[in-house]
Amino acid sequence: MTCQGEIVMRFKALLAAVAVAGLSLAGCATTSDAVSTMNTRWVGQSSDAFFSAYGPPMRQFPRADGGSIYTWIGGQTTVRRNLTPPPRPQQNQFDTSPFGRKYEKSTTRESVEADGTVVRRTTSSSASVNFDPSQLLGALGGAQPQPTYEEKRLYCEVQLTAAPDGTITNFVISRDTEAEGFGLSRCAEIFAVEAS
Repeated sequence: MTCQGEIVMRFKALLAAVAVAGLSLAGCATTSDAVSTMNTRWVGQSSDAFFSAYGPPMRQFPRADGGSIYTWIGGQTTVRRNLTPPPRPQQNQFDTSPFGRKYEKSTTRESVEADGTVVRRTTSSSASVNFDPSQLLGALGGAQPQPTYEEKRLYCEVQLTAAPDGTITNFVISRDTEAEGFGLSRCAEIFAVEAS
């Protein structure tokens, strides 16, 4: 394959990867998708049916008209993500950092054969010295790099407004974190909302 053909193939592969990533992000439901879907599903339904399906409310605030505003929190979990950068891959080629040096030696010898032909022989040798001083110091001290973690609390908080008879009249997401899986909305993940 020619160099130009290889470049074209790599460019096409890159475009395909970008297209897949774009479609994946386009498929992520957002908080507004969750609000829209939940209003469609639950407004006009019984608040008791909602709480039976998703668990009891955390708080209830009575309204002057006899109805209630409920605060529901669900999908609570804590995720722990490793923030430690992966180890640097071993390099086959010489690292040109200030801590590395490459030594090369070439020797050319000429000799004249019995028939008068001049023969030129060149031999080359090279050596590389490359080290990371932090690894050396860590090895001397016995220290191993400690991983760094980030913990995030994920949850969905909803405000349900219910009429005096318990019928849901409004559904509002008051707090929403990122999804536990690949997504933008924990609420959309909990309520299995698909992107519009």
